[in-house]
Amino acid sequence: VPVRSAQLPEANLHGAELAGAELFGCDLTGAMLSLANLQGANLRSSNLTGAKLVKARLTGADLQRAVLVDANVDGVELAQVSLELAQFARPDGDEIPQSLHPSVEDWVRERLDPEGRFRTPISSREMPE
Repeated sequence: VPVRSAQLPEANLHGAELAGAELFGCDLTGAMLSLANLQGANLRSSNLTGAKLVKARLTGADLQRAVLVDANVDGVELAQVSLELAQFARPDGDEIPQSLHPSVEDWVRERLDPEGRFRTPISSREMPE
């Protein structure tokens, strides 16, 4: 069942089974999504500002145009995730989630435009191992 544009700020979805879920444009500001299975989920254009995604499974998820400012993504599985135009930083600063693994943080930081949005170079479309 699609849950498009749902308003779910501060929702407790800890450990939820949401593989393949249609969460397009949802407001998940501050939501607890730690240990959730979001494999293949459509989170395009969703607001995940301040969300807790600790050890969530996001393999194959669509996070295009999602807002991840201040999100806790410690231990998140990002393999094959679509991040085009996802916002990691506020336009007025270079802050990205502090909990990213250093190698992933460098990889993301290299691809942020001046507005803090992720842009994938045509030659590289995969996350580092």
